[in-house]
Amino acid sequence: MKSKFIFSLALMLVIYAQSFAQDERRTYVGLKGGYNSSGVNWFHSFYRGYDIPQDIQNGYTGGIIVMNFLRNNIGIQGELNYSQKGYIQRFENAEDYSEQFNYVELPFLFNLHTGKEKFHLFFNAGCFFEYLISVETSDADFDNILEEEKFFPYDPDRDPNFGYGFRGGVGSFYDSRIGTFMLEASFSYSLSNHIDPPSFDSGEPTLSNHMVVGVTLGYLVSFGTF
Repeated sequence: MKSKFIFSLALMLVIYAQSFAQDERRTYVGLKGGYNSSGVNWFHSFYRGYDIPQDIQNGYTGGIIVMNFLRNNIGIQGELNYSQKGYIQRFENAEDYSEQFNYVELPFLFNLHTGKEKFHLFFNAGCFFEYLISVETSDADFDNILEEEKFFPYDPDRDPNFGYGFRGGVGSFYDSRIGTFMLEASFSYSLSNHIDPPSFDSGEPTLSNHMVVGVTLGYLVSFGTF
């Protein structure tokens, strides 16, 4: 009887150890880089929307990525990135005007992926915080900008350096013998404004939010096993 109990207890411990090993966490650390396409949403709570013709502003992004899967398919993801975003404004008679904002960006994301073999599909969503390090602007053609055309250039004495927003993405990663390769498409929207109007009736937008679509490639190394 005693030997049966010991055997049963040992068997339960083996099964428990195997189930724990199956849920062993895995951590990925690596680098990523890619391309951003962005614009700005301008809006005023009283004047409503602005009819401001825009073109897409393209830029680069890249940085460090860490993914930690607490369970087989669920994890968290953190990044530290350099990210370029902005807009190009078109005028009827004047030359186009562009602004490119260069940020240090810190995203925190919830990550869900499928697949237990080498190839995985994933979805992530979360928030980001950013700090403006510089702004690159083209020369404004003030002489040919019509009076009725709205124009809100960056003002370092007025506008904030800190921002935040939400980000979501989809993609895939592949675990190979030489490392993990990742491809991701993402969309981010700034909940903070890049213009800080001096007053409600100044005519400047009360909402001025960056919108960014990005595509990145990454290379990571992993620790732990699924």
